[in-house]
Amino acid sequence: MLGGESGSGKTYAWLSIARYNPQSQFYVAEPDDGVIKVLTLEYPDVQAAGNVHGAKQENGIWQPPDLIQEWTDFRHFIEALKELKESGKLKESDYIIIEGMDLIKNTITYNYIDKVYKIDRKTKRVIADPWDAIIAQRSRGSPILDPSDRDAINSEYEAQFSWPAYISQCNLIGTSAISRINFDSDYADKGVKEYYASLGTPLKIDGHKRNPRMFDTLIYLFAGNTYQMQILKDRGVGRQISLVDTGEFYLSLEKFRTTAASARSITSG
Repeated sequence: MLGGESGSGKTYAWLSIARYNPQSQFYVAEPDDGVIKVLTLEYPDVQAAGNVHGAKQENGIWQPPDLIQEWTDFRHFIEALKELKESGKLKESDYIIIEGMDLIKNTITYNYIDKVYKIDRKTKRVIADPWDAIIAQRSRGSPILDPSDRDAINSEYEAQFSWPAYISQCNLIGTSAISRINFDSDYADKGVKEYYASLGTPLKIDGHKRNPRMFDTLIYLFAGNTYQMQILKDRGVGRQISLVDTGEFYLSLEKFRTTAASARSITSG
């Protein structure tokens, strides 16, 4: 999983993987049209290779990345991937890319409010606008979502993400914004604080709190005078390593993994 602020190079990072793995297909879902813009302006060679696209074909031509504006869009993306798997088109060497996992979490929450709160629970009045439903709840001092609502949202969210993470048997890359944790706050989730403390970072992945646990590798990207990457975990390789990105994320990461493997070999020998 790739975490970082806007402009930190998350999309560039996985597109560099696509550049050096042209034999692999990259099935992409995103909450905006950012991937197409970066492909066109910065990765014309990858765009020409044609291995970055959505999960659907029309007349044998891969369509652009799936645009996730409603939660049903994401469900359709997962269903299309399942069909590709059943037909033998989705290979172990392929990649599923889910851009903006934090934004997709917001989408399911907003869509849930839209559907569930169309009828005011107290007055039974039909509320067409989900924003008005939120205002109606808060005006009475009621929480927007009660624990049972959050359980329903989390259950559906995790059910859909379980397939690409644990069942698809191909590579999964997700991206998300990151934000600082207030470790002194009593309101911050205890499990979240403990998890990131164990990784040695004050920054957390935004969105669903279990998102980073679905991935073997967690990398934070930072943009300044140079692009930097902090490897917080890389199962079977190592963690807590900060590197200056050479401009090609894939090459930087592979160099680190090769060096780490050689060091382990020398130590074990």
